[in-house]
Amino acid sequence: GYRLDDLELRIADSSVSAALQVARGGPRLRVSGKAASPLIDLAHLASGSGSATAPAAVRTSGSPRPVDYWKLADVDIQLNIGRLVLPDGRQVQSGSGRLALDNGRLKATGLQATLGGANVKLDGSVADPQKIAGLDLRIAVQGSELAQLFKFFGTSIAPVGPYQGRAQLHGAL
Repeated sequence: GYRLDDLELRIADSSVSAALQVARGGPRLRVSGKAASPLIDLAHLASGSGSATAPAAVRTSGSPRPVDYWKLADVDIQLNIGRLVLPDGRQVQSGSGRLALDNGRLKATGLQATLGGANVKLDGSVADPQKIAGLDLRIAVQGSELAQLFKFFGTSIAPVGPYQGRAQLHGAL
């Protein structure tokens, strides 16, 4: 296998540092390690792409089907992200936790982030991320003002004060 130590990547204001190991582990490559970033600004990257639309993907007989992309490699990464700016400008603060992809199954362990003023914790798995099927997730959310969380998702409500909740989500969309 290979080790990639002291990786430092910078694109505009975004930066990532990582230490990764890549090994052949069965039918797929296995990538594991740690990655950290003080800022990943997807809005800045998206705005630099111009107004031209990307051409539609053309599938040739040798190219993998879309679901195959989830099975290109098995991944196990410990993440720590200070701030993630989404393409539409919304921000996720202090994201951390472990993400794993094993034979196309996505698993989150101790995933935590702050969004819309809410502290969100997520553990569990998605058996088929392509179809958002096979959900087995435990979610906890807590914040000081529910209206902030609704605003993050594009809906306005009158202030109602502090909130907390938790749920287990099973099934498919």
